[in-house]
Amino acid sequence: MSRISQKLPSRRALVAGSVLALLLGGLVAVGINREAATASTSATKPNIIFIQTDDQTLCSIIKASFCAKQYKQVMPKTRQLMIDQGTTFSNYFQTHPRCCPSRATALTGMYSHNHGLLSNKHGYGRFAFQNVALPVWLKNAGYHTAHIGKYMNGYFGRFADDLPVPPGWDEWYATVDNGTYHMFNYDMLVKSPAPIRNLNGVELVPPVADPHRVAFGNLDSDYQTDIESSIADDYITREATDPDPFYLAINPLAPHTEHLGKSNDRAVNPRPAPRDKGRFRGAPLPKGPSFDEKDVKDKPGDIQKKPRLSSADQKFIQNRYRSQIESLLAVDDLVQRLFTTLTDTGQLANTVIIYVSDNGFMAGEHRLASGKVALYDESVRGPLIMRGPGIPTNAIRTQLSGNIDIAPTIADIAGATPLTTVDGISLLDYLSNPSLDNGRAMLLENGVDGARAIRDGRYTYIDDDSGKELYDNVKDPHELESRDSDKAYSGIVRDLKKRLKPLETCAGSNCQE
Repeated sequence: MSRISQKLPSRRALVAGSVLALLLGGLVAVGINREAATASTSATKPNIIFIQTDDQTLCSIIKASFCAKQYKQVMPKTRQLMIDQGTTFSNYFQTHPRCCPSRATALTGMYSHNHGLLSNKHGYGRFAFQNVALPVWLKNAGYHTAHIGKYMNGYFGRFADDLPVPPGWDEWYATVDNGTYHMFNYDMLVKSPAPIRNLNGVELVPPVADPHRVAFGNLDSDYQTDIESSIADDYITREATDPDPFYLAINPLAPHTEHLGKSNDRAVNPRPAPRDKGRFRGAPLPKGPSFDEKDVKDKPGDIQKKPRLSSADQKFIQNRYRSQIESLLAVDDLVQRLFTTLTDTGQLANTVIIYVSDNGFMAGEHRLASGKVALYDESVRGPLIMRGPGIPTNAIRTQLSGNIDIAPTIADIAGATPLTTVDGISLLDYLSNPSLDNGRAMLLENGVDGARAIRDGRYTYIDDDSGKELYDNVKDPHELESRDSDKAYSGIVRDLKKRLKPLETCAGSNCQE
């Protein structure tokens, strides 16, 4: 499955919650053959929950070297339940920091230049790998599958009507139309054997055997994240009596902006749950060294043309930031509720939980007032936290990892066979061996925006249509001074340029070097 896995073929790290053992004070993987694991009964396999937020910055949950000092790490419940009790991958990258390409990568293990989604436009209708994506692998491995929340951009209109439920999903609760970006007054396309209830336990939707749309209103109890929390809670409860393992994907909208019309040509800030409104009313706007960067002569031409941020710009960014971190509090409640239900139903000890965001978000850094396609750390860095049987607690793994690794890692946990040529690797070997590193480099790309980059353990080299950049991310974590023209770094530039070229068109094992 990966170059690392090929070097250590006997590691079947997480099956049945007993595959990793603490021996002689160190983490040692029990040797279980991968083929045997795949053939084992479904009852021995762990459940898997995959939580993916939308536009969540790494700095909102984890403090990193590039984070502004004022950035609040919110979500204390998730930090306690996931970070303190699991493993954080501190060098995790979204290889294409844009919603739909990133989600397609998580579903296939492929870079965007291989799965073909280079923008958000009509992504669902253009995604050519629905029949061989991750949920199909898991169904083949004996899993019951369910999706809740946002799926892919373009999942609306005729595309949802033509293929309302993609292959591999047993239960389906996907937001549709532009209402995907509404915290209230939204539609879901539902296929479910059970009713949908709100947080108060009131039944809102009866069981739906054949997929069709259901509408949610504007009551406090209709808040999108809370409805998704209730659906997940019910699903986990029902699965406790099923002998087969389950895979549950939960995709909240938060902290993505809402699409409720335009104000000064800008999207509307995300509304928090009513109970959380105003919780961060006085939070200062994080202004790190790169905020409204004064000297951008080392940046590409398109950034050099940008004016300094006005006071109105900064006020807008501040209000949006406060709304975004407030909207994450309901996600924090969702995570806590999942753990409570898993504990109450006796499933926590045999469930792996993975928490990520689809991309980061720019908030004034390098004069970029918004967006997420730039290949700077605020955009490409994100959380990857894993907790579950055999996963080290309160641990950090520093090896490079990316969203190309999500699907092969989940497949490895489940004993499933990928049906695509995956560009990523399974991360399970990193969990069991914190010093293991194959010296890989990560490709970063942004499709139609015309930039590509290579990231190794220290440097970022960006080749943009309007300029070149090199950053020493150890000495310069805020990416303030490009060294691409610095003679002292000329050898590094040559090496990274040479390594970048084959990565731009790589596929499969050629991407894992």
